[in-house]
Amino acid sequence: MTMRWILFFCWFIPLSVIAQNNQYSILPIQFYTGVPFVPVTINGVKTQLYVDLGGGGTYVSLSQAILNEAHTGEGKVTGYFTNWKGEHLPKIEYTLKQLTIGQYTIDHLPATQFATIRPFTNDTSRVSPLLNNGIIGLELLKKFSLIIDYQGNKIILFHGPLPIEYVNIPWKKFSFESGPSGVIITRSVINHTPVRVLWDTGNNYSTMKPEVASFAGLFSTCPANLMPEDLNCHLVKTPDFVVDNQDMGSQTFYVLPTQLPNMDASLGGNFFKEHIVWIDFDKKIIGVK
Repeated sequence: MTMRWILFFCWFIPLSVIAQNNQYSILPIQFYTGVPFVPVTINGVKTQLYVDLGGGGTYVSLSQAILNEAHTGEGKVTGYFTNWKGEHLPKIEYTLKQLTIGQYTIDHLPATQFATIRPFTNDTSRVSPLLNNGIIGLELLKKFSLIIDYQGNKIILFHGPLPIEYVNIPWKKFSFESGPSGVIITRSVINHTPVRVLWDTGNNYSTMKPEVASFAGLFSTCPANLMPEDLNCHLVKTPDFVVDNQDMGSQTFYVLPTQLPNMDASLGGNFFKEHIVWIDFDKKIIGVK
């Protein structure tokens, strides 16, 4: 996850996941400020959360307003963190009685209180208040295999074989590894230089560290309304993007002084808009079309 602080806490308790007849569930996507939101029901309360592959160590993270509406009760303060504004805030943990996502119902789900994110843009008219509802994090997503299909406006959760409409797709397949908090990392190559890349649906653009960008291509100034002005953002188009000896072609990154520990770049919304992505967490395989 890039450009924002979210409460990360990994819980190690068994969860009950109850599905209905089919082995997969189609979640319709709505995009707000470039990130994908899907419908969920929390303790009987319907809302929308955004799907955050970069939300490592988190099942779900919810705003105080949603926690109150869903009557989750008192949380437990387990420590403190500093958000992007420099505010010193408590880490608070909850247990949700029940969460329903698609056809899947999950009982006794760990949750944390969501922190306000850093804006994706300095044009406040383009920022949806839904961004501060909260996230579906990686710990919950890892309980399924995923199809992330921005072109079809859907995310599919499934167990077992691929849904039939995706079986005959000529996937480019490659392995991934788990980074800090379990996030998805691929060892990639850009312009003959090894890079570690985070896969992140929680960001609406791909980013690259300035120190990595020098070998990646030519620069130009970002559009003024895309990023906060103080980030000194630049745009770079890479000559290639190779994973497991398979070239995914030229990619566009925004060069930002991001906090990506042990990572060089992240793939965000502009990548996912151009590709269908299949993730098998058990086998640690990504397929891309």
